[in-house]
Amino acid sequence: MTNVTELTKAKDDHPAGKKRGPKAGDPNHPMKLQAERRKAEQDRIKERYERQEAKRATPVQPDTNKTLTVALVLGTVAVLTSGVISFNGITSIAALVGLSAGWMAYMFFGFIEVLIGYFTVNYVIRASRSTETGEQVKAIGDFWGLVVFSSIAVLGNAYHTLSFHNWNFASPDTWAGVVLSATAPAAVIWVTKSASATLFARPIRLP
Repeated sequence: MTNVTELTKAKDDHPAGKKRGPKAGDPNHPMKLQAERRKAEQDRIKERYERQEAKRATPVQPDTNKTLTVALVLGTVAVLTSGVISFNGITSIAALVGLSAGWMAYMFFGFIEVLIGYFTVNYVIRASRSTETGEQVKAIGDFWGLVVFSSIAVLGNAYHTLSFHNWNFASPDTWAGVVLSATAPAAVIWVTKSASATLFARPIRLP
């Protein structure tokens, strides 16, 4: 019995009888090789990403003083153009008032357009102010003033176009002209609201 035990132990102690696994410090350890392959793949992906990003154009920052100035100029041109377009419409309906002199029709045009300009500027100014408590100043009156007088210009342009087409409501040309002529003064309202929100500073409410 003793001889069998000693022989078995001697066999286990013999180098050929032991099953040796890879050591943790072994460079060929499977876990280490897998980690190296994973890192190499990540490095390749990162390199491809950096090459791709290097080819991209630099993003443009639109919120600058230059772009705001361009928007302000475009908005001003739109408002002035609207006034020019509305000239025929307003002067044509002004003649229906029964003025004592023909040149007074131009005064009606100036009167309406000046008020549109006044309420536009006043709305923008008041919308940028705050009260003593930090609340934004209400500019609803100026806004409705702008809406009312812009609507007069819209109706004047529509009336002039319908009169030009002899009130032929069945003609597509009539409706095309009405829509186009009415769009110009109506655009002033949207330009004003947009400019108030984008181009001009809002009051900062203190905590």
